[in-house]
Amino acid sequence: MSADLVIPSDLLRPIYDLLRVMPGTGGILRDLGEFHLVLDTNVLLADIRWMIQKARSPGVRTALLETLESGTTVGYFPEEGLAEMSAKLDAFSQRYAIPRGDLETTWRRYRLRLRVLATTDVPRARYFVASALRDPTDLPFVLLHASTGTDAVCSRDKDIPAAGVPTVDPQILDRIRQLARHQAPRAAFVIVGASVVVVPVASLLAVGVGTVDLFRRAPRWAQVLIGAGALTSVAYPRSRRYLARNVRQAASKLIELASEAAPILVVLQQHAEDGRHSAASVKADIEATGNFDAPTSSAAAFRICARRDTPLTLEQISLDLAIEGLVHEDREALARALHEHPHLERLADGRWRKRAARAPASSAPAP
Repeated sequence: MSADLVIPSDLLRPIYDLLRVMPGTGGILRDLGEFHLVLDTNVLLADIRWMIQKARSPGVRTALLETLESGTTVGYFPEEGLAEMSAKLDAFSQRYAIPRGDLETTWRRYRLRLRVLATTDVPRARYFVASALRDPTDLPFVLLHASTGTDAVCSRDKDIPAAGVPTVDPQILDRIRQLARHQAPRAAFVIVGASVVVVPVASLLAVGVGTVDLFRRAPRWAQVLIGAGALTSVAYPRSRRYLARNVRQAASKLIELASEAAPILVVLQQHAEDGRHSAASVKADIEATGNFDAPTSSAAAFRICARRDTPLTLEQISLDLAIEGLVHEDREALARALHEHPHLERLADGRWRKRAARAPASSAPAP
């Protein structure tokens, strides 16, 4: 039974969402496998068409959509590309006889998971030599990659890699999906372990040395979340009283289930190993695309602010940079870098956040 353990990659979403609001978790996210990609219009269009014309059941998804919805792929798209996307959806509707409403509904599902940012305020000369591009319509995608420090641009367009921009073929998304499916059982184990607050520390010890050793060998992110669940259960008065009343019963139940759970834990451990190797392999292949540069301090700071989705102080950003092993500058230099970044803004209280997206222009006719 344990050998057939299958857990959907969607289970990663709550784990990613939780980690993204916690400080200093960038390294944990990289261990799970988190890839930031600018998505070209041609990749999204091919996906949308496949979802409408070839998906055989409502639950079937492309590798791109599954990894976007699981959180493994963090997708970016330039605001300037929205008009082109709308025009191409119109053309697709006519060419392939697909109802325009179906295209719009499917596109909305993708856009919900994309970080749409404008590049009109990005200084061209600072981030990219535009003359290197053969197709000027590719410029927003290239500027978005350069200013946000994404891992690469995901595109079938040959002009983008020809300009020296790190570019990956959409086929890599199949590998990222496999990675997500390897990591999902790890997330399942942590969710169960952190959620079952009726198990106190005393009952865990009753299971035996093997369980303690398993916890010690667990990935750091699993230890953090399981520990958080245990501390919460002990700190909360009602659960603490419940635990005191039921400690013997809980310990007895755990001992009873220990032998049954052991094979599953072995499978989870194998998934963990496979996931770690897959994440390292995909990352290495992205970096091998050529002209790969580590993100600048300002781009790395943007990723931290975008990941957390909440305003951060300069000290918090500096700490996260140091924890993640990224380029770390002194306070004044970091403040200047943040101030100059086109996608970051400083609030009145001195905290920083990702610049809010502009409201989409209404297509309704004027009264």
